[in-house]
Amino acid sequence: MFFLLPIALLYIMCPPVTISVTQGLAIRPDAVRVGLVEFSGWRKRPRHRTFFHLPQHKSQEAVLKAIRKTPYMRGSTRTGAALQYTLGDVFARAPRSGVPRILVLITDGKSQDHVSGPGKHLRNSGIEIFTIGVGKFNRHQLEEIASNPKNTHILTVNNVGALKSIGETLLKSVCSAAQEKPKPQPIPLPRPPPLQPAPEPKPENELELELIFLIDGTIPQSQFAYIIKFLNAIVGRLSLGNDYTRIAIVVIGTETSYAVPFSGSRTELVSSFLKLHAVSGSRNLGLALKYVASNLLNKARPNAAKFIVTILGGPPADDFSIGLADVESMGGSVIALGAGLDAQILEQIASSHSLFVSWTSLSSLVSYSSSFITLVYEPIIVETNPSTTNMDLVFLVDGSNGVSDTDFVEIRRFLSNSVSSIDVRPDRHRLAIVQIGGQPHTDLFLDSTGGKKAALAAISKMSRTKGARNVGQALTYVLTNVLNTQHGARPYTGKMVVMVVGGATADDVTGPVKELRNLGISVLIVGVAYSDTTALEAIASSPDFVSTYNSFGMLESFSLTTGMLKRRLNNEPYMRANLICVCSINF
Repeated sequence: MFFLLPIALLYIMCPPVTISVTQGLAIRPDAVRVGLVEFSGWRKRPRHRTFFHLPQHKSQEAVLKAIRKTPYMRGSTRTGAALQYTLGDVFARAPRSGVPRILVLITDGKSQDHVSGPGKHLRNSGIEIFTIGVGKFNRHQLEEIASNPKNTHILTVNNVGALKSIGETLLKSVCSAAQEKPKPQPIPLPRPPPLQPAPEPKPENELELELIFLIDGTIPQSQFAYIIKFLNAIVGRLSLGNDYTRIAIVVIGTETSYAVPFSGSRTELVSSFLKLHAVSGSRNLGLALKYVASNLLNKARPNAAKFIVTILGGPPADDFSIGLADVESMGGSVIALGAGLDAQILEQIASSHSLFVSWTSLSSLVSYSSSFITLVYEPIIVETNPSTTNMDLVFLVDGSNGVSDTDFVEIRRFLSNSVSSIDVRPDRHRLAIVQIGGQPHTDLFLDSTGGKKAALAAISKMSRTKGARNVGQALTYVLTNVLNTQHGARPYTGKMVVMVVGGATADDVTGPVKELRNLGISVLIVGVAYSDTTALEAIASSPDFVSTYNSFGMLESFSLTTGMLKRRLNNEPYMRANLICVCSINF
């Protein structure tokens, strides 16, 4: 049975669920037509991208191919503007009389704009809307958008990994809607006014941004000093001003202390930091978050992005769930940084699992400043469906005699910063760390069950293996002893080796490099104080996968939090086709 069913798949962030539905449809010009739109926002400005319109692809094969090639957009959640765009652009381009029109919306969070009006416009125009909420979705907004009955038009899953499991349910619901007798065409509504072209965006570091730091005042003054150093480093690199970035500081304690009001003056802020000090009492994060919602976010600029940055030296002493809901309801996104507490607590605090970092000591804050700047100025790149984006990642680092003890400290810092930005779990990204030397040495295998915490602990205990710089031997070792199922490598999961090397190899690399390529394993290289980039390019998956630095102290600029590795993965054909489906909504 064929269903005359144009479908606009609005913001598809997981190809498997899209593919599951598409494979059950008879796609032809005279039957089912499918369109795909992705949406996001850039600092309160909506963005949309129509990857293909309803009449564009005339077969199931063509649609599936297009879906698999869909790149990602980055930014915030602007669902209302996207719904308006879909009505005024996507459906308006390919009207067919008497044909059911169905839209499937997949979103993971609360929209930063209003959705009730655009949702009503779509429904009144005869478009049937299914909504799928993932993770931290907003149930009320899904109900405002979806058609009736709500129980069949709203689907929810706890995480992106479960999206594929609802493909069949969604297909049945869509087909059931298509079988219904087409409703009489409603009285045409005025077409929504076209979205005005967004003004030319300011440079990334000159966007309107409100940064509210909630800093732990209950820690010893020696630890508190690291927070002050971090704040000074941040202020020195931001474009401050009432039209750009403003900063406010709140000290967490038994009673909330409003330490520094919103300011865009570097001089004022630096002077204020000198007056900050630790306080005694309980670490009442929930109270501090409520204070931010009541006394700061109501004074924030309406068009500015709002980040609440919590910096903790231990677990909160009170319930913070209500405070989190308060700040997020006012458009705030929470970044959670901390040491001395379980990473899972930080993940609960953060608005997204991409927005928390855990260390063993707050001393790591100082070296994190560059990564933090990029985190708030660059929209988060979020990897979606774990079944297709999980990765087995091996860090292969130089522990040979060619690296000094001081250099090795920088390598460990690089590893800590990088690992802090990765969602390391047995069912997500798995991580291994191997040293290059006279004999390869494994500091962490892929089958480690301790997640990010265990990885950071292993890094803190690393010592140089020493010996000759036998890169070829180390690559062979990775292939035979690390990237195997006995030590946790997973079939059909993407593999990548990130190598940090401080000089020329002492042995031949031709054989293992060829085998890595034959197996589809990507190799990314960071060369330090090494002028022969040609030799590095011969090992890497492509010349674009080589970065060079003059000293190990410069490795901080390659922190994975900047998104550099993730962007490179997306630009590499094999990885893009088989591993990465990235989109712009935060989880």
